[in-house]
Amino acid sequence: MQIVTDIRKLQAGIKSIGGATGRINGQIQAVLPGIIFHAYKHGNVTLGTELLRVTRGMERQALIVYLEEFGPFRWDKANSAFKLNKARAQAEEFDPAFFESAECPKWWEYTKDTKSLESTFDLQVRVMALIKSMGNAKDKGKSVVHEDLSEYLQAALAKYNSDKALKAAQEQAQAMADKTVVQPGPVVA
Repeated sequence: MQIVTDIRKLQAGIKSIGGATGRINGQIQAVLPGIIFHAYKHGNVTLGTELLRVTRGMERQALIVYLEEFGPFRWDKANSAFKLNKARAQAEEFDPAFFESAECPKWWEYTKDTKSLESTFDLQVRVMALIKSMGNAKDKGKSVVHEDLSEYLQAALAKYNSDKALKAAQEQAQAMADKTVVQPGPVVA
């Protein structure tokens, strides 16, 4: 390999790499929703692992975080492969509208702090998965011990979601009130 030292050639090479990177990022973003859909529908996460294997040298950690955040993926460091996050796969469904919306973050811009991700435990997702698993067990004719506990869990989730929505509405109303500027009326002497 010959080392390029001419500044114009180096700048042209850098510009070319930038364009290629943008195209590759776009191609990856285009396949991610399908990979996530496939994992939800078939419980198969191997496409996520295959994508990581072909993206060596890129922001692999961003891809791992993205797939774990938006799909039923769990990264297994020991095997350098994804495993199915069964609780999440049972508790959630694929939402194509999200991936088609402007709110859907691009994987290469996704900057969730990986240290906080490793220390995150989503209790609501776990409880919903547990309730769904109990329902699936009943549907299969299995005897469920402490079945009445699911009613308490469902009631607790409903109350939690209601309280959360009320708090958000109150905060939004307060924010609107804080932004409201009272215009003084005419001065009457």
